[in-house]
Amino acid sequence: MKAITASTIAACVFTLTACGSPRVLHDDAAKLVMIESGMTITQITQIMGMPVASETRPDGFKCLEYTLLKKSVNFTSAMPQPHYVMMYQGKAIASGQNGCNVEMMSANFHTATFGKYARFVGQ
Repeated sequence: MKAITASTIAACVFTLTACGSPRVLHDDAAKLVMIESGMTITQITQIMGMPVASETRPDGFKCLEYTLLKKSVNFTSAMPQPHYVMMYQGKAIASGQNGCNVEMMSANFHTATFGKYARFVGQ
């Protein structure tokens, strides 16, 4: 019985340590509705706060990643989810639920693969 108790305690400590990481959780994903095309990084950080991660491509794209909880009257997410704001030449062009690792995939920037950001590359 003591072995089960010790392993249970160890598992609980591990879970609490892993879940208690010092990542800042922003209020909720509803803030993304306030993001409009053409906003600057300064305007976005005033609404969203500082991103938990960002990635930059040499062709003028920057992805800002946030960790957000989804909340509504009838639903609250137990686990935070990654959300992104995609910037092009310093202006917001898209936002949604994904991590920057997904949004910054090469296929999203090429016309041959009908990439969703390809239209900006040729301008």
